[in-house]
Amino acid sequence: MLGFFFVQNLTNIKLMQTTSHSHKNVGIFRHFFAIVYDSILLCALLIMVSYLYFTVADYIFGYAIEEVNQSVAYQIYLFAFSYLYFVFPWLRSGQTLGMRTWKFKLRSQTGSAPSLPQANLRFFLALFSWLIFGLGYLWRVFNANHWTLHDHFSGTYLADVSDAE
Repeated sequence: MLGFFFVQNLTNIKLMQTTSHSHKNVGIFRHFFAIVYDSILLCALLIMVSYLYFTVADYIFGYAIEEVNQSVAYQIYLFAFSYLYFVFPWLRSGQTLGMRTWKFKLRSQTGSAPSLPQANLRFFLALFSWLIFGLGYLWRVFNANHWTLHDHFSGTYLADVSDAE
């Protein structure tokens, strides 16, 4: 499903580049500060859910913390929580807490709320953008619409909503 959506988006790149939207794009510094804000919040939440996971693993199952910390199940648990931290708010309101603070939201390039396949693709491509040393984010400097690489391929953009309030 994810691969099909990616291929479908590759064929529609020309359409997405010409689509107009009513909001202006978010500046690179506001985008960066929202990433920092969301990273701090996510780290704090991951510490809390890790405590919960370790408590359950120790008291109910009797596992030592060293065993739990190295388990694949724990890594999947943290990844799933991180996924939900980003994707659920994008689908519900278009904003994570960092995006809300810096007054912008995620929109489909048609101007509507992003769909689940778009949010999934954006999440996984954003991870890939970080893994290649942030080059997917640097892409926005050279893109005429100021979209990141994951915005470009997922059919989304960050809309400035500071004027709307």
